[in-house]
Amino acid sequence: MKLTGARILMECLREQKVDTIFGYPGGTILNVYDALYDCKEITHILTSHEQGAAHAADGYARSTGKVGVCFATSGPGATNLTTGIATAYMDSSSVVFISCNVPQNLIGRDAFQEVDITGITMPITKSTYLVRDVTKLADTVREAFALARSGRPGPVVIDITRDVTSAECDYEPLPLEQHATSGHLASLIRRAYTSSLKMPEADLDDVEKLVEMIAESKKPMLICGGGVVRSRAHEEFRQFVRRIDAPVAITVMGGGGVSGRDVMTTGMIGMHGSVASNMACDNCDLLIAVGCRFSDRVALKPETFAHQAKIVHIDIDRAEINKNVQTDHHIIGDAKQVLNLLLERLPQYEHKEWKDFVLSFPRETEYGESESVLTPKQVLSAIARKCPQDSVVATDVGQHQMWAIQHLHFDYPGQLLTSGGFGTMGFGLGAAIGAKQGNPDKTVIHITGDGCFRMNGNELATEAYYGLPVITVIFNNRNLGMVRQWQSLIYDHRYSQTSLENRSPDFVKFADAFGLKGRRVTQPSELEEAITEALAESAQGRGYVIDCAINADDFYGAEAFRLAYDHLTHLKDEGDVAMVGYLLKNTLSENGYVSRGVCEMDETGRLTSLTERTHIITSADGPLMTEDLHTYTRLEPDTVVSMNMWAFPHSMMAALEKGFPVFLREQLSKNPEKAEYYLPMAVDAEMQAGRAGVSVKTTHDKWYGVTNPEDKQDVVDAVARMAEAGLYPAPLWPEA
Repeated sequence: MKLTGARILMECLREQKVDTIFGYPGGTILNVYDALYDCKEITHILTSHEQGAAHAADGYARSTGKVGVCFATSGPGATNLTTGIATAYMDSSSVVFISCNVPQNLIGRDAFQEVDITGITMPITKSTYLVRDVTKLADTVREAFALARSGRPGPVVIDITRDVTSAECDYEPLPLEQHATSGHLASLIRRAYTSSLKMPEADLDDVEKLVEMIAESKKPMLICGGGVVRSRAHEEFRQFVRRIDAPVAITVMGGGGVSGRDVMTTGMIGMHGSVASNMACDNCDLLIAVGCRFSDRVALKPETFAHQAKIVHIDIDRAEINKNVQTDHHIIGDAKQVLNLLLERLPQYEHKEWKDFVLSFPRETEYGESESVLTPKQVLSAIARKCPQDSVVATDVGQHQMWAIQHLHFDYPGQLLTSGGFGTMGFGLGAAIGAKQGNPDKTVIHITGDGCFRMNGNELATEAYYGLPVITVIFNNRNLGMVRQWQSLIYDHRYSQTSLENRSPDFVKFADAFGLKGRRVTQPSELEEAITEALAESAQGRGYVIDCAINADDFYGAEAFRLAYDHLTHLKDEGDVAMVGYLLKNTLSENGYVSRGVCEMDETGRLTSLTERTHIITSADGPLMTEDLHTYTRLEPDTVVSMNMWAFPHSMMAALEKGFPVFLREQLSKNPEKAEYYLPMAVDAEMQAGRAGVSVKTTHDKWYGVTNPEDKQDVVDAVARMAEAGLYPAPLWPEA
């Protein structure tokens, strides 16, 4: 039957069993959209921006395992897709992007909205096609879809000249099941000895060699990469973990390849990874990485990575072998196929001593908790506690991304959607919308930062219109958090253009403008109520925005004052003094050296000694102390120090009143410039006389003070933020 190119395209999408298209119309693609008008079995989601459409198609593909489809017009419509195309390419996501260009007679003439999108996207796709002949259109579409889902998945671009969409030719339907065995695509596959359309077959000798290496290993370790997720090889991988009895670390893209709740899981590996994962990597004798690229986030220093181990790489893409890390052995093949071959040949192993060693280390980053201040872990713990365990989570990129992967546990492929390779800010909301369209029965959570949300927050209009409820949780620290972190560690705290203070809208009002509800949360006690309301709205088909006020570093909270108050209100002995101890890491200056009194305590938490340590400075390796400004000693970040916050009973006030005149007589004449009645000295005198004992009450609050002149602005900014968040009264006292 004779059909126009536009109709042929729609019939080919029917062949591929496409049920959803994300896109944005424009002049050159109007014939296609006109044909779509009559194609009622395919849902089209009109996004707010082409980039949003690209991310939505990507999120749909990752969460469902199907090929995503995205439409755009020529010129800026097509180029607006490029960030989404690159994101899909770096993370091996199967998406077919279809655009239409100007008519053939105008190509190369700088026509209105003309652009060479196939040339632009060639480096960030598996393949690009420019269709100039309507008779080639059906074959091109079939090949593009096969290529997108075959081998290592990835994006493909089809650009169709406008005149092809209106031209007619004969079209013969070909069921998807027959594409690989008949027609143009089958001919291509037959002619190619090796082809990206073919699944690589694992070499059995390579498999047998790995079996031997596993038998020789006493301390094996596994890395679960994105290849396990893309292959949907999670069941085989989990059997493999049990069979060789090895701890397993997860890459950013490997979330869901093995359950984060699994007792064998050590958490994320690499620069943002857990102590357990990185200790295992440093001490193992055999490292088997499945579907992992060994990116710089995993192996920052390739020359020292897993330096005691033989490294084995299993990957579908030969180009990844020895690209970043030199391996001792490799197997080329699909993760699912290779793991099945291994499982057929491996006996059961037991490595209890090695596992106990690895799993004795922390599997996630520890954060200080406070009843008055929101921390990332508190937010994520509340999400995990209140939301269904099978919820799909889409993240943007930054500190919140790492926090989410560290503290949330993913149980199946497609549960975590994140931009791992390209690091695309603004990815999350579009991806979440695509995931909700593909998984209507699942709760979908979008975790983002205030910087990321500002980029593609307009897609709230899409979720509201189509009733695709997404729960958006914003980690609002009024900064580009991860970039600021690098500026702290690498650029000597020179915070150039990373502050978003007074640059963002009221996100709750922003959500309201799209007809969605939201809430600003400033304290842990408000979290669960906000999430409960969000879930109720989601059940009614409406999205929800939770704006979580966290600090760029830590808040100065009220916990320290509460601890002192609780001590004094429950005082049993007039000689019982309390000192609020701060963690050293929460008292350091970013602008120079500090001195701190280091506390030693007995098993009951009573102070036994207080030692002054001078010249303490922050570093990438944690706090460092020096006496001579040349030799540095590392201090534990959680060392308890005194910041001279005391809870004194009446007896101590009487002792101070009695002791002060004595101090003046003895010290003023010796050193008038340092005639400071130092509280620890007074307390120590009472302790030595047996009239007082000191209980150390440890707080996780951040201490702010002006040690160096540059600290002043940090304190001013912190107080302003606390006042804005309602954690610090403004003004401090009523006007007279």
